Amino acid sequence: LINELLPIVARERLALFADVFCEPGVFTLDETRLVLDASRTAGLGIKLHADELEPYGGAELAVELRATSADHLAAVSSSGIAALAGSATVATLLPGTMLFLGRQAQAPARAMIDGGAAVAIATDFNPGTSPTFNFPLILTLAVSQLRMTVAEAILASTVNGAAALGLSDRVGQLAPGYSADIALWEATDVREIPYWYGDRRCVSTWARGKPCHGREIPGNLPPLG
Repeated sequence: LINELLPIVARERLALFADVFCEPGVFTLDETRLVLDASRTAGLGIKLHADELEPYGGAELAVELRATSADHLAAVSSSGIAALAGSATVATLLPGTMLFLGRQAQAPARAMIDGGAAVAIATDFNPGTSPTFNFPLILTLAVSQLRMTVAEAILASTVNGAAALGLSDRVGQLAPGYSADIALWEATDVREIPYWYGDRRCVSTWARGKPCHGREIPGNLPPLG
């Protein structure tokens, strides 16, 4: 992995990040550190699949290694929360995974946000533990299960989501100089997006300033503000 595969992946730009599943029975803390140090040396960004099933020190290791994000964190410890709060590592929470696995515990988003950590949310789309790309449903879970406010959930899915990918200087917000990635919703209040759970009320999406999905919106988009 370290001597043969990583150099090829980095050289051929097959991936931008290396992510290690740091949990008991998978990769130990020392093994994770070894793989991610080598990944960074090869030119890849680094992420950790951390503290999903039990507190293992993954969040603290992510901060130590200056990882772009630590993901899952359903079982993160209080010391892990404190470490994240004092760092630039984004805590990416994946409530759809815990729902699909039938586990009662969800990541302590409220404690993380109140403690000062940057929190993002995502689908964790994969065929084994989270086979969904329904992002509005993830917003619902963030509000109803993680006890985030709607504003916090929107921030976690846009600005902080971009930061979790190392892209906060170009995407994730509607501002001059940023990519015009826009979703238009059939709603009169932003709180309706998580309220209508499982419903698809997004009527049109724009990527880099061009319409790419949904019904065509006549004329130009209204000016921001």
